[in-house]
Amino acid sequence: MLEMLGALFRHEAWADAEQWRALAAHPSVLANPDMLDRLNHINMVQRGYLMVVRNQPVDLAELRKPIQDLGALQQSFRRYHRSIADFLKGLSPEALHAKLKVDWAPTFQPTTQEALLQMVMHSQHHRGQNALRLRELGGTPPMTDFLIWVGKGYPQPAWD
Repeated sequence: MLEMLGALFRHEAWADAEQWRALAAHPSVLANPDMLDRLNHINMVQRGYLMVVRNQPVDLAELRKPIQDLGALQQSFRRYHRSIADFLKGLSPEALHAKLKVDWAPTFQPTTQEALLQMVMHSQHHRGQNALRLRELGGTPPMTDFLIWVGKGYPQPAWD
């Protein structure tokens, strides 16, 4: 399972970078309030769940503050991807089954494995929404399917 989770998170990093590059090619799309809100939401959830799987306290008020500067928001995405990659390197197979405390859902106690899977699935869902919105606003969304990434030989993220 650790190997598959590692692949899913490497794909997520690549797909997020592909999304950012496609959006940067259409500055008017990045200025769209819905797009900015969704990018902030993706990043907020990524960072929040990273705190959860690390068993760190989660300051929801701080997490919910949107990052208005696009460069700073992209940097936050990049920091998250470096952090989750480092976290996964130190994770043991036994730790995958540990129950976690989720501050915003006190009756819900996922395992580390379930939380990690939620993280990549949540981002995938919202990247799909962003791709649709990009197309609606005249842009061309990138192909970011997992098997596209595999077929390209598991490329590293290209943020610029």
